[in-house]
Amino acid sequence: MRHRVTTLTHGQPEYAELLDQIRSDTTLVAGMWDDAESRPDELDVPGTWWSVALVDGVPAAWCAARVEGGALRALCNYERAGYRGQGLYEVAYRERHRTVRAHQAAGGDLPVQSADRPA
Repeated sequence: MRHRVTTLTHGQPEYAELLDQIRSDTTLVAGMWDDAESRPDELDVPGTWWSVALVDGVPAAWCAARVEGGALRALCNYERAGYRGQGLYEVAYRERHRTVRAHQAAGGDLPVQSADRPA
């Protein structure tokens, strides 16, 4: 299975395209609520950055974060049912953690650039 992981920030074109893919899949949206009490709208907030594992251009697993009240808030962590057990959520989670740590070390808050990484 070929996949890639990328970290995107709210407002980037690919961010919006991937979020639209998720929103258009009503079965996925219902599953997100049933499994994790999560909705795609949680991702549609300025200041959010999103680490996504993609399989053939499809968001398979993801986790997001943003700074709220001076603290990093992790949110909208999810792995699609058809991709579970393949380590994709772990890849997205590691990328989010790596990105946060790198930006903290550099004195930054959250990433402002996309970071595409082969997985």
